[in-house]
Amino acid sequence: MSCMFSECISLNEIDLSNCNTKNVRDMRNMFSECASLTKLDLSSFITQNVINMNDMFYGCRLLAFLNLKNFDTKNVVNMVNMFNLCELLMKENLITYDKKISEEFDKTINSFKNNN
Repeated sequence: MSCMFSECISLNEIDLSNCNTKNVRDMRNMFSECASLTKLDLSSFITQNVINMNDMFYGCRLLAFLNLKNFDTKNVVNMVNMFNLCELLMKENLITYDKKISEEFDKTINSFKNNN
């Protein structure tokens, strides 16, 4: 699913609730540069086999709500810049129970604050 929706700049909403991700290993750049995307619910994604989430939401500048409630990142080895340039996404609008995702989000936010 790498780069599947990458650079879909007019995409503002998508329903992926019936998407089977059980055997997916690479989600890198999946939504990168989806600059019009405002909300995304990926709570149905099964991610225990994914190893790469690098730049997954990179450049989703209008993304204000993101549900990753059931994400399991125990096998992910790369999630660098996962949330880079997600300028509107706030911690309270990121739904996740995954510690690695929370840590990566916090790193991105702190880096953004330090550079502005």
